Amino acid sequence: MANGFDAQLAEVLNAATENIRRTVAANFIRTPKVELPAPLLEGLSKAVAPFQSVLERLDSMMPENWQGQRLAYKDMVRLMQEGMPLAWVPPADVIRQLLVAGDAPARTAILDDCRPEILASCSEALAAVTDARFSAQKTLLEECVRMTERGMFSGAQALAANVWDTLVRGLAFANPAWLTDKGWWPGYAKIGRSVPTVDVDDDATIGQFRKAAVFLPFAKTLEEFRRQHPVPEGFNRHATAHAAGALQYNCQRRNRPHARCQRPARDRRPCLSHTAARLTGTSRCQSPWTPSPRPLPAPASGPASKLTGPSRSTASAFCGSTSLS
Repeated sequence: MANGFDAQLAEVLNAATENIRRTVAANFIRTPKVELPAPLLEGLSKAVAPFQSVLERLDSMMPENWQGQRLAYKDMVRLMQEGMPLAWVPPADVIRQLLVAGDAPARTAILDDCRPEILASCSEALAAVTDARFSAQKTLLEECVRMTERGMFSGAQALAANVWDTLVRGLAFANPAWLTDKGWWPGYAKIGRSVPTVDVDDDATIGQFRKAAVFLPFAKTLEEFRRQHPVPEGFNRHATAHAAGALQYNCQRRNRPHARCQRPARDRRPCLSHTAARLTGTSRCQSPWTPSPRPLPAPASGPASKLTGPSRSTASAFCGSTSLS
């Protein structure tokens, strides 16, 4: 009896479902396909054409590893504010993985897994530096890359931090507004307040955003901690210089077994170190700088106090250890 009832119930439900389907179909009005006349399409194409060159120009103003990649800039700003350098280094495929990672430990794992891509992009950026004024620092950073390839992470971090500090001091003395009223070194706190910056919701110009993209990781790197405060685990200039130990030089985490970076197979290189991510605070500011504490002469293109856009022939590849640990 139960079987007969089930069969009858199924028949009733099927009939009701069919009635609903027919009712919906009868009341559904199909939208006719609209085909624009050829002259109108041609006119629209001509109207949009000038904007294409503008968009291409804007794209070309971005760091080379962002160009043509359609990356989520707002999410990238958040990562850079955490201390993660994304300008010029690392490659776009690595950036995409970092953007979808759930938290800082997941991003650290990605940096470990993508060692070869990050190191290769550091080497490519350094190779683009042709200005003789930066040859000594370029050589030192190339040594950092080689040390990282050989697993000498702490040595690479310490050396990169010193080169990065040299860069910051050079930028300060090339930009008088960053100095004290008497032209003296102002301290790292003021430098942190002076460098270009943007926030996620700022209505910044392309030029402002491009400059800020280089300097956004500086805030975390320049944070100071006092005796009563714990040593920061993320890369920090103060801790690298004055709190050498297992927290700031956390080699044990970098030596873990790692998976392969999630890049297309045709682009995958043999795997190399997360410390490379510490070396990727790439600056392409054209302001001249040297290790000297004396103010430098203005460049031919304008006053020394004005930061300008990126150039392949200047300090474009100075990798400045500003990443998460």
